[in-house]
Formats: sequence, C-alpha cells, structure tokens
Amino acid sequence: AVSGPPGTAHCSFKASGTPTTDATVDLFVVSSLPASISAAPAGPLNGFGVVNSSVPSERLPAVVVRDANGVPAAGVHVGFTVSGGSIAPLGGGASSGGFTAVTDAAAIAAIGGWHLPVNPGQAAVTATVPGVPGSPVVFNMLAQGSGGWKLAFDVSAGV
Repeated sequence: AVSGPPGTAHCSFKASGTPTTDATVDLFVVSSLPASISAAPAGPLNGFGVVNSSVPSERLPAVVVRDANGVPAAGVHVGFTVSGGSIAPLGGGASSGGFTAVTDAAAIAAIGGWHLPVNPGQAAVTATVPGVPGSPVVFNMLAQGSGGWKLAFDVSAGV
C-alpha cells in the first residue's frame, strides 16, 4: 500500500537474492477517486470580453473535483485546452493548446491566465478528467471588438 499526502511517491523495489536488480517507479497519490467535476463556484461558464485582451482573474476558468461522497478530491490531474486565444498555467507560462493542472487541497484546479483572440468570435476553455461524470466542463467567452467587460447569465425558468 502507498499512502501519504497527494502528490508523487517514489518507490524502489529490490528482489531478495538478486545481485543488483533494482526497480524504481513513480506513483501519483490522490486523496480519493474522482466522481464528479464542475465549475468552481466563483467562475462563470459564459461571458463577454474585448478582443486581444486578458480575462480578469476573477473570471478565469476553475473546476472543483469531488469523490463519490462529495468530499473534495485533491491531487487529481485536470486537462485544460483552449480554442480561441491562449491560456497560461498558474505560476506563468503560456500555451496555445493546453496543459494539465492538479487539484489543490480544496480540490480546485484552475488556469493562471486567458488571453482572448485578436479577432471577434467565440473562445472556449475546456477542463477534462476522462471518465468522470460532468467532464468536460466548457467555459465560453465571446470576444467583442470594443467596450468593457460584461457578464451574462442564462437563467431559465422551470426545469
């Protein structure tokens, strides 16, 4: 059994009676198995922005991953991809395609930045944990030619 805090565990093995045959493997420890993924409470799924500008930090895509009991699942790998603009991982850098983030102790995985495309149109960031209900979670922004930031919610009556 491997236990410990979420993260990478380095394990070495040696069979008794063999000269110098060692095996080393890296295992990734998670707090619990993921059973759901959804948009983090602070992040809206849809919005509007100005072309060739950065999305404000309070509107950046983030997801929360929980286990079957609704408990936050730390240490889960979440894939983020972008269509329209570029995204950056927390801590900096940039990616025009995507990257993997790991859920923190609160089970949140987020991007560090999103720069909208230079031309008006739809842009999207997709967060994915393969095989987990709710995946993928798609965050949409409509890049507009001018004006300030606006946020729109679709509140449908009766379900």
